[in-house]
Amino acid sequence: MFDHTRSSIRRKLFDKKTFVFFSAEQHKQASEIVHLAGGDSILYSTGPINDSFKKKHSSHYLVLPLEKNYDEELKRKLKQISDLGLKFVDQNSIGFAILRADIKDLTPRDYAEFSKKSSGMKVNDLDKSKATSKKKKEK
Repeated sequence: MFDHTRSSIRRKLFDKKTFVFFSAEQHKQASEIVHLAGGDSILYSTGPINDSFKKKHSSHYLVLPLEKNYDEELKRKLKQISDLGLKFVDQNSIGFAILRADIKDLTPRDYAEFSKKSSGMKVNDLDKSKATSKKKKEK
């Protein structure tokens, strides 16, 4: 059930937060809800993926592109970003954060990681993997 008492929280949920999108289509789809929740959005288009990129975007939420938008160039850039140690969130987590009026699952270090498998990108919920590791240690 949607909790209307959290509406004021939702309007400021992404205050002082910036989301970086890597596809124009995805930016168009999600930027309005980011703005309605008080955040900013950027469409990354060109530029080198290096230490200056890391410095500029280390406090931003890097939104993993939707699977249908992956081409070889984009895969290469996303791998370079991952190699710099930056983490991604997926687009669905933005909507879930707004519904819950809570950003705890959007913290890039805690929420998602970039999978370097040759099959492409994958978002892994680290909470599940941490819980599995903890259970193994307890045995």
